[in-house]
Amino acid sequence: MEWNDTPPQREGILFLAVLTTLFLFLIQFHFSLKSGSQATRRARLEALIIERDALAKFLKNTPRIPKVRPADSLEESKLKAFKEQGAPYQDLPSLLSHLTTPAFLKGTRLEGFSFQPEKIDQKIVQTDFILQASGTFGGVVQYLRQLETFPALFQVADIILSRSEERGGGIKGEISCRFYRIIKEPPG
Repeated sequence: MEWNDTPPQREGILFLAVLTTLFLFLIQFHFSLKSGSQATRRARLEALIIERDALAKFLKNTPRIPKVRPADSLEESKLKAFKEQGAPYQDLPSLLSHLTTPAFLKGTRLEGFSFQPEKIDQKIVQTDFILQASGTFGGVVQYLRQLETFPALFQVADIILSRSEERGGGIKGEISCRFYRIIKEPPG
């Protein structure tokens, strides 16, 4: 066979059939990729719509929280109250007796309490403790707001909220707090 010879008609037809088959496979592969990406886009769009609806329901049921004062002014207000009233809460039990009254809880349930040993730094004693609370979302948020603005040398350090397994759809909160007490020097 020489290169200058023309191929027989049957070989030319077979060559065209092979090229046409390859071309059709390439087109099919291209469109299958596009349809797969369209299905993926549809699935993502449906997931985003579901997420948007869930967020809208959540925001609808979330109580409006007023603008919170910056932390500096909150600390200043606590120090001002401390200077004006003295130290109404000299120890952790007196503070907790107020923070756990039904009037202060307003429907939120305290399910647990734990504390760490005191840390003494010069004239200040720091006691870290954890409150475990549960209730409705609005109730727990209201309780946290009251804790934050409570006039004592006390602060909320960390909050962990999780969904409650109970039927009512409430939430559980683990509230890490710090109580500070100033050591008074003995007169003399």
